[in-house]
Amino acid sequence: MSTSQAEGLRGMIEFARRWLPYGGGPDEEILVTFGVPGYRFHERLARVLDSGDPTVTQALSAPEIAALRLQCRTRSLHRHNVPAWQ
Repeated sequence: MSTSQAEGLRGMIEFARRWLPYGGGPDEEILVTFGVPGYRFHERLARVLDSGDPTVTQALSAPEIAALRLQCRTRSLHRHNVPAWQ
């Protein structure tokens, strides 16, 4: 992973952590900050969380990772209008 990719990953993680208590960052802020729609951000974040990348495991606790995985799933399902319990 290049230095710029690692910095981008750390930025995503810090953004997600900061907004975790509020159900995630607003789509508008995600678009402005990362240049992608909110659903795309959460898809990428979910892949990163599942990757086991040391950047993630060093930056987040296990409960934070679990909470962020749930948040990513919820936000992704919301985009596709699928009930979160399915």
